[in-house]
Amino acid sequence: MRKSLILISLIVVFVVVPSMVCAQALFGKGLFGAKCKDNANQLFFTGGWVHSFDTNYTIESEAGPITTATGVQTGKWAYDFDTFQVGVGMPIALGDEGQYGKIILSGTYALPVSPDGEELLTDLLAPPTTLLARKWSADTTYATLEGLFAYKVYSTWYALAGFRWISWQTSYKNPKDIAGTLASTVDDEADVSVNGYVPFFGVMTCLRGLTVGAVGIPTTLGTVEHKESINGLRLKGTGDLNGGYFAEVFIDYSTPTLEMPGLSAVI
Repeated sequence: MRKSLILISLIVVFVVVPSMVCAQALFGKGLFGAKCKDNANQLFFTGGWVHSFDTNYTIESEAGPITTATGVQTGKWAYDFDTFQVGVGMPIALGDEGQYGKIILSGTYALPVSPDGEELLTDLLAPPTTLLARKWSADTTYATLEGLFAYKVYSTWYALAGFRWISWQTSYKNPKDIAGTLASTVDDEADVSVNGYVPFFGVMTCLRGLTVGAVGIPTTLGTVEHKESINGLRLKGTGDLNGGYFAEVFIDYSTPTLEMPGLSAVI
């Protein structure tokens, strides 16, 4: 990962992705429940409410101020949000009766939300001096695409392996200055884009309509780009994810449908 920062390098990017992943991971696992049901090749839909866990990241320069005009050495951003996420997927059985396992293809999309975001820019002094503290409207949305393989290894236990692509976008607008020697303009804006590429492994068990399992991997792969305007100056930085983790625990419960006498027939 490049750490010189006229281009703003992301030094603590591993903070970004785990927060983002944890936020969307709370979304229910109707798709995981599909692995235990006899519904191969049938399209299914999911939906759920998502709350972020303190989405935040830090940018700092190791080669002097980001620009000599501002003296900014470090930037910090943080925001929370709630949104509704929808998804669609399809399990595909391998073999006549799924004896070789199932592949579940799915995708999700989170509806855009606009909570307040906070930004803090400081210099290299000890202790650091606040050059600009401001709040933004942080417009956030994200989407995922996933392919997952589930294979029965014993009784009701399944081994899981998959890959998830995550596209995360946050755009900052309408800055409001709180403190500092720098000042915003009405034209200031910023945005961060994350593309995460997450392979993962896990286990799952199913019993009487209840599905419980976990997946994860002790690293993250992907790219991050941050762009920002400060009083007419345009800053841009890119970096590769070089650490972090992905973990997801899920519980899914399905109730059986009731059969009513006299309402079924065989032709």
